Amino acid sequence: MPKNLIKADSYDPVDTKVDSAFAPYDSPTFYTQVMEYLKLESEMDACERKTRYAKSSMAIYSSPYDASSRNEYQEYKAEYEACMEQQKSLEEKIREKVEYIKNAIQEKPKFIGFKAYHRFRSDNNAGQTLLGGALYILNEDITQILALYDVESEDYLKYQQFIKQLQEE
Repeated sequence: MPKNLIKADSYDPVDTKVDSAFAPYDSPTFYTQVMEYLKLESEMDACERKTRYAKSSMAIYSSPYDASSRNEYQEYKAEYEACMEQQKSLEEKIREKVEYIKNAIQEKPKFIGFKAYHRFRSDNNAGQTLLGGALYILNEDITQILALYDVESEDYLKYQQFIKQLQEE
């Protein structure tokens, strides 16, 4: 842990809890697939916004009598078509991720090792002491770290929220 801190000499362990880790939810591969899915969904949202903007801009510049409007129309039309192609590509990738996630959660839970929640205090560059947390996924022999997550990171919180939604469904 101290290897990853800004001021390693200020490291102060607070609490560590160890529990069994089961696939799919604790699996690093599953985590990666879910995070890729969430990223693709975000890209799809941005692409849909661009598509709507380009389409509405095409309507604004649809006047056939003005050369400037025709040029603007052609630019927005090209942007619209590019966004539509990107959406098709994203839809296929999203379908693949959803299929993986569905198959993974339908499988019987499988013991993959252990997970250790570790809380600690450490100083940052400003000299402030902060409380942090990490989740380690360890192999069955507790000899290798399979994954390490910052439990307070935005990505990990998104993952937890996604898992909660899956379990409620």
